[in-house]
Amino acid sequence: MTVYITNMHGQMRNSTAQIAQNMATQFADEIGIRELGYYFYDASAEPAGELSARLDGILSSLTVDDIVILQEPTWMEMPWQQRLVDKINAYRLEHHVKLIMFVHDVAPLMFDNPARVPEWIDFYNQADVLILPMPQMKHELDKWGLKVKKIVYQEAWDALTADQLTGKSPYRKVLNFAGSPNKFTFVNDWHEKVPLDVFADPTVPLNNPQVKFQGYVANEHLAKCLHQNGGFGLLWESSPSWFEYMKLNANFKFGSYLAAGLPIVIHRGIAQADLVEKYHLGKVVDSLAEASEWVQSVTEDQYRQLANHVYQFGWLNRQGMFTKRALTEAVFQARLEE
Repeated sequence: MTVYITNMHGQMRNSTAQIAQNMATQFADEIGIRELGYYFYDASAEPAGELSARLDGILSSLTVDDIVILQEPTWMEMPWQQRLVDKINAYRLEHHVKLIMFVHDVAPLMFDNPARVPEWIDFYNQADVLILPMPQMKHELDKWGLKVKKIVYQEAWDALTADQLTGKSPYRKVLNFAGSPNKFTFVNDWHEKVPLDVFADPTVPLNNPQVKFQGYVANEHLAKCLHQNGGFGLLWESSPSWFEYMKLNANFKFGSYLAAGLPIVIHRGIAQADLVEKYHLGKVVDSLAEASEWVQSVTEDQYRQLANHVYQFGWLNRQGMFTKRALTEAVFQARLEE
């Protein structure tokens, strides 16, 4: 029996979707799970025979009692995804292959397109096991008719870093934010007393001394740069529709701040807020004004206590433990019959 995991290639280097899949695959490799790679492309006009041959090539190593972990979304169109699963289903019937879907994002919820949610629920219902980001996501999918009974939760993203963290993160009364101001527009309208250091490139000229752009940093070096910059990591969303989605999913930035050892300031309602409170990783706030006021009030001793909690908790995601735990538990669930 061999366990395989799909892995996307071909998107831009700074694609969070591809970074997440590649990272999960690397951590999976550390526990003996092998890659089924595919290339991201426009398949809309691909002849049926060529598509069938391409998918056969992706799955050519499958044999009796194997397990396939499908990282979802594939970011290919649904007909491509379904054809791939149809191929896997044939192996399931003939060779007792099991199918796990590792759901990173639910695309129609992510892009506020509820009309397509039933189509995705039907797709998920073909899995033997689902790895979902958080219990909140399962509760939402249950409303739409999710039938899969074997569920594993990811809870947090890991962080693949090429650098070793050395020393303590500097005590600074500054908020760090890793995200493009194109998507997170509150960056362009920052009026708080605490400075904001943004790890992205500016999209419009800003004449605001409280906002400093650090430029885009490749994911494998982001934890080190955040750690060296010190201060606090900010998880915030001002768009109502995107905020609703962040209540359900595992936020990628949360993993980056954890890996960097930075205390986290998080918008109340975002799915990881419970982890921040439970493990004393920072502060849950209702407004940016509250975030600014709290950061200004934190003493160096208080900062050191919080940073120590985060650094110790962050050891888990620096080692890929959230991914490895979710994959291992899902494999157990797939193999055990009830």
